[in-house]
Amino acid sequence: MRALVREEKSSLGKGGMNSKLEAARLVTESGEAMVVAHGRTENLLPRLLDGDELGSLFLPGGKRRPSRVRWIGSARPAGSVVVDDGAAVAVGEKNKSLLPAGVVQVDGEFDRGDVVAITNAGGMAVARGLSNYSSADLRRIMGKKSSEVKTLLHEAAYDEVVHRDNLLLE
Repeated sequence: MRALVREEKSSLGKGGMNSKLEAARLVTESGEAMVVAHGRTENLLPRLLDGDELGSLFLPGGKRRPSRVRWIGSARPAGSVVVDDGAAVAVGEKNKSLLPAGVVQVDGEFDRGDVVAITNAGGMAVARGLSNYSSADLRRIMGKKSSEVKTLLHEAAYDEVVHRDNLLLE
């Protein structure tokens, strides 16, 4: 369906279908079903619940994600972390946590516990997740090995910038 939809507005529409498809992607990737139907249809919700075939049904894909991961996917990132190629592969393809050694750049200001976008050097989204570090602390330790991080931050040091349990792949 994506191939049939333009992202930009035209004389025939306001670009709303693209946002509906994006919402459907988020909902179905979270393990839920979604219907896109004309909102002015009389008694729409009761009719849908009665089984009337109205609109377009989007079925859930794969297994249901934990609520924390669904929340990460719906939250707007407070900042972003650019990673090297090795870290991009480790996080995006090998289901590994993001370590400070793989971070090459920190953009924006965020606190520990905020959602951050993780991108590769080319700006392509790899994942998003909950940061164990503020942007200020992450700038101090980016590119460093775990032993160096412990020396710099002492008891506040975590092994991971973002733990794999708090990651959502893009």
